[in-house]
Amino acid sequence: MSRAKKPNYSKRDALILANMKLVRPIAGQLLHKLPRSFELDDLISAGTIGLIDAATKFDPKRGIPFGAYARFRIRGEILSSCRRHEWDNSTMGALEPWHNEIADPSSEPEAIIHTQQLRKLLERAIDMLPAQEDTAITTKYFQNSDLNGAARKLKVCPSRASQLHCEGLKRLGKNYHLKRAA
Repeated sequence: MSRAKKPNYSKRDALILANMKLVRPIAGQLLHKLPRSFELDDLISAGTIGLIDAATKFDPKRGIPFGAYARFRIRGEILSSCRRHEWDNSTMGALEPWHNEIADPSSEPEAIIHTQQLRKLLERAIDMLPAQEDTAITTKYFQNSDLNGAARKLKVCPSRASQLHCEGLKRLGKNYHLKRAA
C-alpha cells in the first residue's frame, strides 16, 4: 500500500493556509454594509485573493504582524472587488454617492437620511423602466437574488436577463432625476 506524500508547501502557501480563517469574518462584516446584490461567497473569493496578495508581498522585516497586514489587504481587496462588481461608472455613475454612503460604516444620520431618499428615488426610477428591465434589476438588487433568478422569473435565458439588466442600468444612469439628486 503506498503512502500519500505530504504536500510540500512553500512559506507563502503555509501563510495562506494558516490564515484562511481571517477571510470569512471580514467578508461577513462587510456583507452587512453592502447592497443585497453581493453574495458572501463572492466576498470570500475576493478576500482570498487579498490574502494571497498579502502573503506574496509580506515583508517580515517591517515589523508588522502578518495577521494585521493580511486583514488590511483582505478588506481592501473585497472593497475593490465590490467597486468593480456592479457599480461600474459607465452604467451606474449617477448612483456612486449612494453606494459610497451605504458601504461607509461611519455615515452620519444626515447621510443615512440622504441615502434613504436616494433609495426611494431609485425605486421610483426603476418602476419607470420597461417591465422586463424593472424585473431584472428589482430581482437582483431588492430581492437578494442573482441574474439566474431574474432569468427564471422572466422565463428567459440567463444571457437575456443579463442584457435586460445592463439595458436597465444604462437607462438609470441616464436618468436626469438621479443625477440631480446625487
